[in-house]
Amino acid sequence: GEPVGLLLSGGIDSAAIMALAGGGVPAVTIGVADPALDESAFARRVARHFGADCHAFGLSADQAAARVPEFVAGMDQPGLDGFNIFCAARAAHERGFKAVLAGSG
Repeated sequence: GEPVGLLLSGGIDSAAIMALAGGGVPAVTIGVADPALDESAFARRVARHFGADCHAFGLSADQAAARVPEFVAGMDQPGLDGFNIFCAARAAHERGFKAVLAGSG
């Protein structure tokens, strides 16, 4: 697998990290079925702009619900803010990344 990747969403924070990394850093993004919530097309556009490969992992509502117990068991304090990072980091792990950059702002 790749040594370093980037968790790329549709937000400006992860796009800025991609720009600061100099481009070419492979990325992962999560795609969902609801077009109002899916940022994967924007993430792929950002990656393409910087000459990076972007792997989109689909996540259904059932798959997300199945991951909640593992997420909660691994938390050190209550909250659901990190669930999207948890799912994206798992996708990065499945892709073979050893470490990931993230723009959680």
